[in-house]
Amino acid sequence: MVTFIITMHWLQNQSIVVTEGATPAFEITPATNYQIADLTVDGNAIDLTPVQLGGYTYTFEPVMANHTLAVTFEAIPVTTYTITGTVIGGHGTMTPDGSVVVNAGDTYEVIFSPEENYAIDTVRDNGFIRFPVEGTGYIFDNVYTLTNVTEDHEIIVKYKDTRPYYNIHVELETAGGDVTPRDTTVVVGSDVTINVIPNEGYHISRLEIDGNLLNNCETDEISFRNVQADHNIKIAFYPNSIEENAISSLNVYPNPNNGMFSIDLGNIEGNATYQLIDARGAVVETREINVENGSVMNFNYDLKAGAYFVRIIAGDKVYVEQIVVE
Repeated sequence: MVTFIITMHWLQNQSIVVTEGATPAFEITPATNYQIADLTVDGNAIDLTPVQLGGYTYTFEPVMANHTLAVTFEAIPVTTYTITGTVIGGHGTMTPDGSVVVNAGDTYEVIFSPEENYAIDTVRDNGFIRFPVEGTGYIFDNVYTLTNVTEDHEIIVKYKDTRPYYNIHVELETAGGDVTPRDTTVVVGSDVTINVIPNEGYHISRLEIDGNLLNNCETDEISFRNVQADHNIKIAFYPNSIEENAISSLNVYPNPNNGMFSIDLGNIEGNATYQLIDARGAVVETREINVENGSVMNFNYDLKAGAYFVRIIAGDKVYVEQIVVE
């Protein structure tokens, strides 16, 4: 009987003896997470495509000589994906902070960590909104779970302030000065100061704060402490050249108007001087009038929109009222 030796290098050079003409088969099985890199018979490479990812059986043709069978194994390459996290506008952090690499099929938890008094405003994953989205439940307790990862993810979060905010609104009823800031929004409990700046030759004639009216007040600032509500301010500036006595006794209606209005002269009686003055202090019209007690005078002007003042000088008293032309 003629025999031949077949040596298997991957099995510590073990050898077997086979008879002439035999066709032995060798089953080659990689370990877990490994694959066959190459297989040679007597130094000649065997084409393994595409079976190198799993086991392989090599069968010899009828053996007529000694042979050497050699196998090299390699780790199976792992597919990975990148998860990138970005916070827009600050007020919190997230995990990952930057980028992290995970294996295909893994589960990864993206964790959002807003600062105190802040919460998640929006979350986008590869451009798709993941919060807020009704009925989907992508994010629970500030955690966004990516299961069976099969692609890269770019996740962007923006945080929002959850504290109440209040508006401070200022309306200038006339020209003749300015206010800074004109409108502002402040967080609950804050302090805010509004600076009042009359032009040269002007003063505050009327100041209304949340419906409370003050006439001829002198102040250069309005302050609110520990703000707990919206506030509305109205300010009217008058030229210093206009004396104002008993403003409330002069009734002009309708107000605002289109240039047509009436004046209820109330308790004014006798000769008086009537004047219409624009917001800059320029006199539009002056006329002498004779007033009977309780009479009403009607006026019709072609005026540009804006604020004007009606002034009536009667004896030692001057009555002033503002009108608005729309």
